[in-house]
Amino acid sequence: MAKITANNIQSGSITLNVLNTSVVNSISSSNSTSIAAFDQANTVATDLANFSSLYAGIEATQNTRIGNVETQTQAAFDQANTKFSSSGGSISGSVTITANLSVLGTTTGNVQIASSSSLANSIGYLGMPQSNLNPMSVSYTLALSDIGEHLYMVPADSNMTVNIPSNASVPFPIGTAIVTILDAGFKSNVVPQTGVTLRLAGNTAGSNVSRTLSEYSMASLIKVGTDIWYISGAGVT
Repeated sequence: MAKITANNIQSGSITLNVLNTSVVNSISSSNSTSIAAFDQANTVATDLANFSSLYAGIEATQNTRIGNVETQTQAAFDQANTKFSSSGGSISGSVTITANLSVLGTTTGNVQIASSSSLANSIGYLGMPQSNLNPMSVSYTLALSDIGEHLYMVPADSNMTVNIPSNASVPFPIGTAIVTILDAGFKSNVVPQTGVTLRLAGNTAGSNVSRTLSEYSMASLIKVGTDIWYISGAGVT
């Protein structure tokens, strides 16, 4: 056994104790580092779990909203299919379609597509519907409802007047076409109102005068300018 003095510590239990103390300190330091790393990892894991839970909540909310939209859309389609089933149906109120509309199959009855203002290129009729003015008043002023139709005139009097209003009074679109047909035993005058030019096709004489329609006459009126109309047909003078 070596002698232990104040200035000379040799091999033995003292040296071993010193080594043990160093090892313990080293292990303790390593443990502290490891524990800190584990704590940090647990914190990250907790954050990830919280984020995952939050994302799941957002995803569930969005899925619910998407599901509600899909449900409402399907319900609208189901309603439309119910209304337009093979047995027929109808829609009350206004329906606005901003895209192209395709109709497959056969349509029956009258199909009318109108806008808030009549246009010369609006979808109309395959034929020329009749405005049966029977009996007709002594004086009649053309209206927007006459566009694309023919006026079958059976006057209440032997003489009558058809007035062409100014654009300021009735804004007929350029391209408006109206046909007049006069029954037997009558005659009529087509009178342009103030500011309206009425030209007889093929006739260069006079453009602001009234024209006479004899019995059995058929005349076409076409608007070519803001206040410019042409008239032509059999029995028109």
